[in-house]
Amino acid sequence: LYGKVCAKLGDRQQFVLMGHSMGAWAAFEIAQRFQLKGISPTLLVLSSNVPAKYYNDRVSMDAGDEVVQAQLLERNPELKQFFEDEMLKQTFYPVLKADYIAIDDYLKKDERMKVTCNVLGLIADGDRFDEATLGKWKEYVDGVYLQKIIKGNHFAFYKEHEYVRQLIENSICYTKHRLDLQ
Repeated sequence: LYGKVCAKLGDRQQFVLMGHSMGAWAAFEIAQRFQLKGISPTLLVLSSNVPAKYYNDRVSMDAGDEVVQAQLLERNPELKQFFEDEMLKQTFYPVLKADYIAIDDYLKKDERMKVTCNVLGLIADGDRFDEATLGKWKEYVDGVYLQKIIKGNHFAFYKEHEYVRQLIENSICYTKHRLDLQ
């Protein structure tokens, strides 16, 4: 992903990185790699996930498919249709399983360096993580940390994309203004 982001950015000096759900970890890791090269995003947006150290939503991947599917349904009741229809199950379950295997692998990594950039943490009020745990991103930020809760569930950010875009723009303006005052 890092190589693809670099290719997309080209020579741009200002950019926003955003990661939603498991993508929040990917965006955080990409920001760390940029930082090693002396580059920082204008804003790093991390939505609907918490730092790995505080992630407590693990699925027992070695417990067998029936147990894994039951745990997934417990966490995400909206997935029921994907497990009731055999074609959907055969299509989507391997992808979901691969995601949770990737999560387990990621959680084994202990060292996380701080990112030197401004961060906007976003969470929906109906999401599985709470505001306080989302705020733990502050421990990994050497810059301005902002946080906002929006109405909805885990996928509210897609439905409310215009509102999220405005939040991002406002956050950029706010952090720039704060830095100008210093």
